[in-house]
Amino acid sequence: MRVAAFPQTAEELTTDWLSEKLGCQVSGFDIEPLGEGGGLLGLVTRIHLRSDTGPETLIAKFPTLTPENRAVATTYNMYGREYAFYTSVAPNVPLRAPRCYHADFTPETSDFVLLLEDLKGYRLGDQVAGCNLAEAHQVIESLAGLHRSTWLPNAIEGINQHDMPYQREGMIGGFQVGWPVVCDQFAHLLDPAVIPVLGKMPDQVNSLLDRIHDGPLVIAHGDVRLDNIFFSDSEIALVDFQAVCKAAPEHDLAYFVTQS
Repeated sequence: MRVAAFPQTAEELTTDWLSEKLGCQVSGFDIEPLGEGGGLLGLVTRIHLRSDTGPETLIAKFPTLTPENRAVATTYNMYGREYAFYTSVAPNVPLRAPRCYHADFTPETSDFVLLLEDLKGYRLGDQVAGCNLAEAHQVIESLAGLHRSTWLPNAIEGINQHDMPYQREGMIGGFQVGWPVVCDQFAHLLDPAVIPVLGKMPDQVNSLLDRIHDGPLVIAHGDVRLDNIFFSDSEIALVDFQAVCKAAPEHDLAYFVTQS
């Protein structure tokens, strides 16, 4: 069996390891699972700490325990991308994201762990319910700050463009699986003239991605929907950077207004 160089589940955490990484004396901790389905491609838990100067709680994020889901995360380098964001991008941009207390990632095995700020006092968005206009403005202004501060991000390593071969194949394959379901369950809501046009989408993915990436790129969150956005009275915070990529600045905006 392969043994990771750092904890891969909350049960593998120790007071010594937490003390070293947090820079404070941790005398004990309790684990709070964050609900079934709380992390499709990552295992997310809340850790209640007993320490001298450390935070009362933090969020610990690990690889998913589901082999099929972990294979997807590895194929798309989702753990590596999130690690790169928190270590190389987050410290240099105005975007509000959880503070990262510690990050580890091993490219050869796709092992990773994140110790993140627990966003207490924030309210999680709801992708199904939607948001109001003022909240949408907050999101768009935050995205603009991220894009403005990462314009032409060629020097940033560990984050690939959104038009990589695996992304192209995934978009085509995903559409081919999902489109028949849409036609079966929602055809009555669609203009009949549009259905055959939309059915040709897989044939257009490559040319569309070529066009989208033929111009200035930025660091994009890649999955901007309300389920990944926390709101407070004065600001928003984005979480889940496993889809972060180099893409056109319109990418995040289009995803937000169509997926929420």
